[in-house]
Amino acid sequence: CSSDLGQNVADMGAWTTGDIIEEVRDTSTDIQSAIDSASGNYTPGTYTATANGLNGEFTVSVTFSEKAMTNISIGEHQETDGIGSVAIEGMPARVLTAQNADVDVFSGATITSNAIIEAVKNCIEQATK
Repeated sequence: CSSDLGQNVADMGAWTTGDIIEEVRDTSTDIQSAIDSASGNYTPGTYTATANGLNGEFTVSVTFSEKAMTNISIGEHQETDGIGSVAIEGMPARVLTAQNADVDVFSGATITSNAIIEAVKNCIEQATK
């Protein structure tokens, strides 16, 4: 469902905050299912990494249980509203649903999306037993 939404909005050429809220709402059950069925091997805790966005650095924090990523938060940033902010708002849900950092970027926010992905990968490395 969320993939269809993402593709339809991408076809229109721009993501809005409303689109992101809808994608997150559509995937909230998927996120919980992914957390419940995850089989990772992590040291529980919250790990932090710095992301290099288009307009500067920001912090990405990922919380892990023994088996899953359970939360991703992104600190204050200078990414462009309506462009980079779309990735800031939407990438955590994509990563939590996938339970890995191998997720699609947001069209138009590729640099910010990739910065978040790299920071999440760094946090996964820190948490991996």
